[in-house]
Amino acid sequence: YAQSIPLLDYLIGEPIESVVLSPNQVIPVRIPSPERYAIHKLFSSQSRRSNRDKIRKDLDQAAVLAAALEEETPGRLVDESKRLPREGKSALKRGAAAASKLLDAHPAGKEALLKIVGRR
Repeated sequence: YAQSIPLLDYLIGEPIESVVLSPNQVIPVRIPSPERYAIHKLFSSQSRRSNRDKIRKDLDQAAVLAAALEEETPGRLVDESKRLPREGKSALKRGAAAASKLLDAHPAGKEALLKIVGRR
């Protein structure tokens, strides 16, 4: 059965252009921005009712994205977090707090997540 995705409108609200490569062709696609994807992963990790493996996977993916985004585009993740609709803010902050614990080796990413939580 198909499941609804909470805050899907936010996730796909400002897509970017990309491509999918196949052996025979290049297919243009529209995908969520990396910042929105990371924010949505932080939110989703705390919105799940069960399945620890999926929760951990969401947190791992969000942490890696946060570290990469802060290296490439400092500040954009924190700026984008302010655009998440109000109903997702609490889960986002919990997710950012949990993911920040995974980024001791990436101080810039950890700092960004702590800013989202409101601890910086």
